[in-house]
Amino acid sequence: MVTNCHYKLLEKKCISYFSMFVKIENVSSPIVDSLTELDKARFGFYFYALEEITGVSDFSDIVNMITDTDFNKKFYKKPFEDFGIDAVYISNDDHKINLFNFKYRNEFKIDSLQKENELIISGKYVDMINNRQDNN
Repeated sequence: MVTNCHYKLLEKKCISYFSMFVKIENVSSPIVDSLTELDKARFGFYFYALEEITGVSDFSDIVNMITDTDFNKKFYKKPFEDFGIDAVYISNDDHKINLFNFKYRNEFKIDSLQKENELIISGKYVDMINNRQDNN
């Protein structure tokens, strides 16, 4: 059973990952100073989760996986629509494409569940790819 203690440990780990990202990618101070602790934990969660799930530990490679609109706008001045997908990992070894839709919660709630429409929202990304293929 997950507890508030687990959530707090995850939050600290995510902020630590965010700090590593800032150091490795040499992110400017004004950007970091403008972020809340929740933002730092949320962005750090991308690095933590992607490393754990994909086995990729190079932060530059993980940055290339992240498609989240807010992340790319804040750190790389690339404002583009993510179509509901926060990261994409393509595994050449087993020929799979993994789409990630992260939901980092700002507080622990034992009965909190994923919203039913998240799968539908993520479908926008696949629709966008299909439409691009039809138009090329």
